[in-house]
Amino acid sequence: MTIISSWLSESGHSVSAVTGLNEVQSYYLVIVATAVLLAGLLFASLYVLGFWSSSLTSKGGRRRRDKKGTLVLLMGPCGGGKTALFSWWKGRSHPETVSSIRPNRDVVTLPTGRKVEVVDFPGHRRLKFESYELLRNCACICYILDSTDRAMVKEAAESLYDLFTNQLFLKHLPPMLLVMNKQDKPTSRTTRRVLGDLNKEIERLRTSRGQVLEGDDEVDNFLGVEGEAFDIIQHAPVKVDVVEYSAATVGKGTTEDADIVDTIADWVTATATIVP
Repeated sequence: MTIISSWLSESGHSVSAVTGLNEVQSYYLVIVATAVLLAGLLFASLYVLGFWSSSLTSKGGRRRRDKKGTLVLLMGPCGGGKTALFSWWKGRSHPETVSSIRPNRDVVTLPTGRKVEVVDFPGHRRLKFESYELLRNCACICYILDSTDRAMVKEAAESLYDLFTNQLFLKHLPPMLLVMNKQDKPTSRTTRRVLGDLNKEIERLRTSRGQVLEGDDEVDNFLGVEGEAFDIIQHAPVKVDVVEYSAATVGKGTTEDADIVDTIADWVTATATIVP
């Protein structure tokens, strides 16, 4: 404090000699000028730190979530099993379903007792921009894949790439559960193989689209980490969990086993907002 007081006093004398103000006026002028300078330095430091932080997240880091919504979105290519899951949650039934052409939306009570609002959104590509609007109030996404359909992986990779680089998605950052559905089928593929194919397809898209976008502002949303092969678990902009599932057998059980645990409902219960 003594050093600071001495410096202020000396500075006040110097200002007084230059401006012709008396010592008291000069002393307070030095205090005000010093405070303004320190405030400016603090603001500049915070700005630089914020810019540095955002530049890190644009290269594969996870960003902080803007806010938590209330909708549970069921997404994924046509035929993955979204509507079957929606029907089970809504009525505890397994009706024959066909690919939806319009969203199904309702408040449902999960097997865990949690009441949530669910939107079963069609997987048609022409509707993807409508699905993005729901991200504004999205609590979480259940992205459902048919693990028996290898051809579906390419479509899913394009859908996930577009989603992960979408501005609304990056603003709201809803957590995601990748659901490997139809695991009861003998032709189902292992989670490891499906994830491996997804990673390869997204890597291919990242390379091809990155070349097109070079020099464009959109490159700021580069997916993953430059110089590293894409890994959806490590490099997606949100936390991605994975579960193996069979919508057709949930709740049926066998003589040897109790009813199959609805693992997706458990995950949603831990993530979504309760509907009054």
